[in-house]
Amino acid sequence: MSDYDFIVIGGGSGGSACARRAAGYGAKVVLIERGVSRDADGTRRGAGVGGTCVNVGCVPKKLMFNASQQRESMIGDVSTAAGNGFNVPEAAGTFDWGAMKTRRDAYVSKLNNNYLNNWQKAGIEVLIGIASFIDKNTIQVMKDDGTTTTLKAPHILIAVGGEPSVPNIPGKELAVTSDGFFDLEVQPKKVAVIGAGYIAVEFAGIFHGLGSDAHLFFRGDTVLRNGFDPFIVETLMDALQKHGPSLHPKSTPISISRNDENGLLTLTSTSAEAETCSIEGFDAIVMAIGRRPVTDVL
Repeated sequence: MSDYDFIVIGGGSGGSACARRAAGYGAKVVLIERGVSRDADGTRRGAGVGGTCVNVGCVPKKLMFNASQQRESMIGDVSTAAGNGFNVPEAAGTFDWGAMKTRRDAYVSKLNNNYLNNWQKAGIEVLIGIASFIDKNTIQVMKDDGTTTTLKAPHILIAVGGEPSVPNIPGKELAVTSDGFFDLEVQPKKVAVIGAGYIAVEFAGIFHGLGSDAHLFFRGDTVLRNGFDPFIVETLMDALQKHGPSLHPKSTPISISRNDENGLLTLTSTSAEAETCSIEGFDAIVMAIGRRPVTDVL
């Protein structure tokens, strides 16, 4: 058993900042990061070094948003290039999703290394594995090779972050989560995004801006219906209705199915009036209905 002053569970923004500050004050700190693993179906478990923001959140999302915004500035209904005197051919809007993913992933990998280097410079010991409590001051870490180690400290910080929630509907395994968005190797020609929060709105807008036939499904009359300024919501809804993507309000998903002949997906949903609607031909369906804390393994 190894003794420390401070154990930090989670290598995301919160855990990293707290571990570095404690180490800076002279504490003996160990940081436990679970890393990234995959289920049998390929579902990602764990964001990775740096947490959600670095790996499957703010950073890679902003890169995709910037690409989408740049394309829209060149071609389409809201383009500004022609008005500023540029002669932009329609072919300029062709987007190489695979090349962008390669460069985006390389940038994220660089940030992962930066986090590891900063922890090392701060004198923080880093363990990669799954942490669980033995008692209030004792942690067991299961490493990738199956071995375990036990740690003890008077102070333990839980900073494990979260992972996407998925509705319990038939065919849910055919969809990808908001984390899985960053695993897509090919740009979907037609895509459904399910959710009313800012993550769903952003992803639907990115797909639309990059030229996909994007559809946004949400249960209420508007997106961002909880906790956002009504004026912002009204302004956003007006812009979405004029600009796209295609909106499907009052839609609650009840099933997803795959066409065995062409591999495309069908999303079936119900309205507030209990009417059922099925839309076919999706290359991908992205779930962005919210996130839950990853505390179940503790």
